[in-house]
Amino acid sequence: YDTETDQISGWLEKQSKYMRQWRERFVVLRTDSIRTYKAEQQIDETQHMALDEHIRVIIDSFCFEIRNERTNECLVLRASNDATTDRWCALLDRRVCAIMDKQQQKSKQSDDNEVEI
Repeated sequence: YDTETDQISGWLEKQSKYMRQWRERFVVLRTDSIRTYKAEQQIDETQHMALDEHIRVIIDSFCFEIRNERTNECLVLRASNDATTDRWCALLDRRVCAIMDKQQQKSKQSDDNEVEI
């Protein structure tokens, strides 16, 4: 975890979309997205998913599925142990909660700014 950039990164296995094969990928969780790469220093991501209030995380043993319920976009990752799975899922949960809090604040500000006639 990098406190300066507020992101976590590391090697996880990612399930391919079509063949359902597991492939090792370098995964980066940022404040607003999760991205996968074939190599740590690679610039072009193999997958990118924006985080928003529609994200749900489903945990099953060492695997965790990140699904956008609005777009049905899905990313399935697998860690090597429970501790790693728990760490990634806890940070994902914090990111989504922070995004939801921002949405609620924007909505409240919008309501406060409305003028009654």
